[in-house]
Amino acid sequence: MKFLCLIYRSDRRGLYELSLSWSGFDNNSVEKGSFIDIAFSGDNNSIPEVLNLSIEFKGLKYNTFNFSIHIDKNKFKGLKEVYAVNRTMEIDGQKITFEKVIIYPTRIALYIHYDPLNSKKILGYPDIGIVDEKGDIFGQISNGVSGTRKDDNNIILYFQSNYFKKPKELYVAFSKVKAIGKDKAEVIIDLKNKMILKKPDEKLKLNDIVYNKNDIQLTFTLEKIDNTNNLYSPFYSEFEDSSMKKYHFLGEEIHGGREGKVEEVLIRIPNVSYDNPIKLKIIDYPNFIGGKEVKVRVK
Repeated sequence: MKFLCLIYRSDRRGLYELSLSWSGFDNNSVEKGSFIDIAFSGDNNSIPEVLNLSIEFKGLKYNTFNFSIHIDKNKFKGLKEVYAVNRTMEIDGQKITFEKVIIYPTRIALYIHYDPLNSKKILGYPDIGIVDEKGDIFGQISNGVSGTRKDDNNIILYFQSNYFKKPKELYVAFSKVKAIGKDKAEVIIDLKNKMILKKPDEKLKLNDIVYNKNDIQLTFTLEKIDNTNNLYSPFYSEFEDSSMKKYHFLGEEIHGGREGKVEEVLIRIPNVSYDNPIKLKIIDYPNFIGGKEVKVRVK
């Protein structure tokens, strides 16, 4: 079952800038349960007194539900610890600045800035965590909003909180960085001739393009080099054609392949008349820099 969730100001002047994450339904369960995780983006985006939600479920006769949530901000007022880090690391020539860490009762927020002059686009950190003096690791949130990308050079990563544990020391620790050359961070597809005109490297292949009544289905294979069970969702859901008109995916599926080394990526896009070719943006890819353990002192 699919749904669309809109969250707007109590005065309806506009939508909030935020991130959403929701869990899937367990098809084996009689009772269907899920959750929606809402993260407000930006320091100046204040939390409202009343949060209005409009949820549309596709596939139900009465499919639109509207309700309001009243938020008592006094219950969490002042419940945060802010640590200025301002430490710049250089990894394979790429400058990464860890600006600050904010610890809330529910999560830890790590603010990261990338030098605009970097030659590579930083895609992520497979093994990043917040570590205390005892070696206890507080990992990145995996069952909710794991991060917010403010723009190409500024992101916020979210981790499990240690607010009530009060550790004496804290570090940001990681060893690998997923990155790709900025000149290779896009894929150009010739829909008419069913071929890739530009791609990062030979790990990505276009297997097929199928035209259906309402959508166009593109199937790729992606060879992984880290030999893990993790799957890559390589493309940003927004794409554009040659006239720079923007569109969005109708859906995306990712399936593991043989011995965990090759995965299949299937995307569906609207079946409309495009100014051929189309351009997809890379947001995740099996390409790494670094490899040595890095520890940045937070407190």
